[in-house]
Amino acid sequence: MEKLQKIAFILSIALGVGGAAFAIFASTSPSTLMNNPAITALLPIVFIAFMVVIMLAAFSPLIKNAIDNAGKKKRLMQIGVKAVATIVGVQDTGITVNNNPFIKMEVEIKPGVHALISATVSRVGIPRPGDQVGILYDPAKPSDAILAS
Repeated sequence: MEKLQKIAFILSIALGVGGAAFAIFASTSPSTLMNNPAITALLPIVFIAFMVVIMLAAFSPLIKNAIDNAGKKKRLMQIGVKAVATIVGVQDTGITVNNNPFIKMEVEIKPGVHALISATVSRVGIPRPGDQVGILYDPAKPSDAILAS
């Protein structure tokens, strides 16, 4: 995923430099620019490319997180150990998905072994400290845990 971020960064630099050059050219001879059909046809394409790069740069952390979580879930579904954990703390992230809060929970798998789990939960059944939840965790790395389905 870091490769995607580097590509988005390089493209945004290139588009920024190209946009600056285009702006300088347009300001020096606007009548020549707007009378050239080839350049006029390129304006929407350049704008769309610029917006795609900006969106990639803005959303790349979310995309990376989604990809990492999918891999983690797949791995834990294969090798994870089922357990019942006690919720120690709940933190609202301020993000909602279909009007349901996306929260971070600190759970205690066994005495002294804690994990941080992020999940979207029902707004009518938000977990509280002291509640018990089913989880899957990696015995080699107990801090890797997800809610069991």
